[in-house]
Formats: sequence, structure tokens, C-alpha cells
Amino acid sequence: TRWTEMQGQPLLPPACMPATNPSYLSTDAGAPVYFYEFQHRPQCLKDKKPPFVKADHTDEICFVFGGAFLKGDIVMFEGATEEEKRLSRNMMRYWANFALTGNPNGEGLPLWPADGQTEEYLQLDLNMSMGQRLKELELEFWTDTFPLMMSSSGTLLASLSFLTFLSLLLPFIFSFAP
Repeated sequence: TRWTEMQGQPLLPPACMPATNPSYLSTDAGAPVYFYEFQHRPQCLKDKKPPFVKADHTDEICFVFGGAFLKGDIVMFEGATEEEKRLSRNMMRYWANFALTGNPNGEGLPLWPADGQTEEYLQLDLNMSMGQRLKELELEFWTDTFPLMMSSSGTLLASLSFLTFLSLLLPFIFSFAP
């Protein structure tokens, strides 16, 4: 399953390393940073994904935009459970609060602390919880282990370019798989 998790994040090395590494955070600017990981597998996708797949990239979009409540010609997903509707309401409130004030927190919402010394992030699921050090093992692999392995062969730059190319190409290729 670790292999499938890594395959589910093909853009982690080139695109997400700066965001998940707290040393890159611009706390000097004085702006708080709020990290999250959407972890809920939407009910409407239960028959479209294998059981081991949790949430995919962009699955949270239908929750942020209230997809469970749309009717008529615009339906983002049907058959949302009451728990999913509650999650969607909370997420809409977090995003609206953040857009309005720069802070997602509000009355009646589980506290979402800004990332700081504790490297906390919100795990968005039917039962929300806090996590620490988002994608720590993946980050360690791509920032420490992989460069060390490649530097011994002298092909680090070529290998990184090739991996970046693969990370962009593989999702496209597998989107056509039956």
C-alpha cells in the first residue's frame, strides 16, 4: 500500500516539497500558514475507486463548494450522507472565514491551528483531527534519501528531470487504463 500511496502523489517531489517542508515557510512575512489533508473518501465515488483508495487530489472541491447541496442542472455529487453534509458545511465555513479574515477558524468549528513550531495540520474527514509533520516520510525520501542515492552515480539532475517528466506523464497514461 505504500507503493500505491506514492503513486497517488506523483507530483510530490517537484510541486509539493516546498509547501510541506516547514523550513520553506515564510513566517518572516507574518502571515500564518494553514495546512490540511483531505482524507474522506466521498460516498458518491465508492463504486468508482478500489477500496484501498482514500481521498484523491481534488476530492475536497465538491465539499468546499457545497456539492452535496446543489440540485437541478448543477450536481457535483449525489447521495451525500448527513455526515458528508456536515463535513461540507464545516469546510465551506473554514474557506469563507479564511477568505474574509485570513484565519479559517470560527465559532463552532474544530480549531485549525496555524502551522508553526509543532508542524500541525488539519486532517479533514468525517471525524476531524490534527496531524503532525504532513508527509514527513515522503519529504525525507525526496529531499534526503533520493538525492544521496543519485549523487553517488553523478546523474542527479538527469534523474530528477526524468522523475519530473514521469510524474507528469504517468497520470495521463493511467487515465486511459480500463
